[in-house]
Amino acid sequence: MLSQIAVVRECRESAEIKDVLITARHGTVLRILGIPILGEYGAVHGVYLWCGTNDVAPSERRFTAAWEWDSKTKLAHHGPGIEGDILGVPKSAHRDIRAHTDFFRRVVRFDGRMSYYDFVAKLDPRESWDGEVTILREDGSLRQLHIFARAYIEAGARAVRGLVNDVTDIHQPDTSLEMPALRAVAAADGDPAGLIALDYSTVYEWLSAPNGELRRWVEEVPDIHPDDWDDWSCACRAVLEGDDVAAVNVRLRFGQAEWIRVVAHINNLNSSERSLGLIRITSSVDL
Repeated sequence: MLSQIAVVRECRESAEIKDVLITARHGTVLRILGIPILGEYGAVHGVYLWCGTNDVAPSERRFTAAWEWDSKTKLAHHGPGIEGDILGVPKSAHRDIRAHTDFFRRVVRFDGRMSYYDFVAKLDPRESWDGEVTILREDGSLRQLHIFARAYIEAGARAVRGLVNDVTDIHQPDTSLEMPALRAVAAADGDPAGLIALDYSTVYEWLSAPNGELRRWVEEVPDIHPDDWDDWSCACRAVLEGDDVAAVNVRLRFGQAEWIRVVAHINNLNSSERSLGLIRITSSVDL
């Protein structure tokens, strides 16, 4: 056990593969293999560990990749393999940084959604979260993923770091009527609608995706006009603290594009999880 712990420690500190032979009791030679799981910027998020006798080849490694979500930018940073091996994105379209809405639009089942949103809302470094999601890959196939996440606060920066494992071979994807039905209802009136994290005033998942000049919101996090930010955050706070609905006139933009004026209607979901709301976007009018 001590040797395994030492290999994990060395992998974490060096960010390099460690392959060690040790002699156990009765002269048996054991091989301990440690492979670091790297995030986008080379940080070690986890270590794959295999241990066996030296005459046995290591078992095929289950694909595992790392990711990190920045609570300030609201962007997810993908480690090696997530784009191609997990999401099935063609190599020509790989992007290491994506808005969380760009991931959640692929989710067809997520039974732990509410507990995950609660975990992200609190960002308590003493807590972790794990669960499974079913996603629809770019190639049309379904994958069952196990996700482990932990909150971090370093030098004042708040983030979530996690590992994702493809467990499709042992947990066959089982799609749910929950999200297709919810998306169908949300799309009925034609307005973009989604789930919003009220603590962070940020759309997490689109149920009915925006189009036209707002279509970039599916894959990007827009900037809110500085003069409108207080109104935007106050509307979210009002629903978080008990109001059934709030409406706010805001200007937003993507990159250096022109400002777009919209009305955001934020509703209480009437669920036990108060930090999550329903947002609907309409054209701007005087409120």
